[in-house]
Amino acid sequence: MKEKIQQLAFMIEGEHSINEDIQQKKKEFEEKYVDLFTRRVEISANISKLKEEITPLAIEEFNKTGNKKLIGGVGIREITKLIYEETKAFFWAKEHSIALIPESLDKRAFEKIAKTEKIGFVTINKNPIVTYPNIFKFE
Repeated sequence: MKEKIQQLAFMIEGEHSINEDIQQKKKEFEEKYVDLFTRRVEISANISKLKEEITPLAIEEFNKTGNKKLIGGVGIREITKLIYEETKAFFWAKEHSIALIPESLDKRAFEKIAKTEKIGFVTINKNPIVTYPNIFKFE
């Protein structure tokens, strides 16, 4: 056992040494290519700014036209959020003998049903989300 523990200690020391070498190489790499890293940060900031400007315009376009496929592959995805009181949903599910896990509400099953059936105490909110492609395509 002593031999195995010594072997383990040796391997862990070697791992620490390699990790230190890797950290040093990363630091040297970042120092050598600081201009690339700086440009990447600047470009990322510009991308974020443009997306912040485009997002409300894309949602406005979707609200006007209903079109989910916009210019260049930018798109709209609607997120559906159900708002309801869980106790009311539980009693509804119990009354209809569906969407139950023994003596509790199966929220997933209930929400699936509530998206397709009109249930008086459930409010359905649809929120558009703008999606951006990895590769833009202009026709």
